[in-house]
Amino acid sequence: MTTLTQAQADLLYMSILRTFDHSEFSGLLNDDHPQYLNQSRADERYLQKTIFSGLSTVEIDFGSAPTLSAEFSISNALASVGKNVIAFQSGEAATGRDADENEMDTITFCGRCFDGGIIFYAESLQGPVSGKFKVNYVFG
Repeated sequence: MTTLTQAQADLLYMSILRTFDHSEFSGLLNDDHPQYLNQSRADERYLQKTIFSGLSTVEIDFGSAPTLSAEFSISNALASVGKNVIAFQSGEAATGRDADENEMDTITFCGRCFDGGIIFYAESLQGPVSGKFKVNYVFG
């Protein structure tokens, strides 16, 4: 253990009490800690952009009467029997809705392709839903 002289203790005490103006610091925006996750590293690591290169969006309407599930048929010339489709609720607001309403109405989707179209089976997870929603889908 090292013993401090009175002068060293006074200097240490003064440095602790000193307030700093943020303008005195330089390099705060430098990205010099690659071990920490930031937006660009997260995008590079987790967002597989090539998977969604053929992403399509369709608007579906559950109607005005609240329901827990529904079936929707859409046309798509790229769809064919045996083709896989991945579908998920879009974060974008549908016609006549606010985007924050999507957060409250979580819906899961399952899709089945036929020649020239897709049938989406939709199920609400948190209670009955009504109105329009946007669905993103991509062929896998």
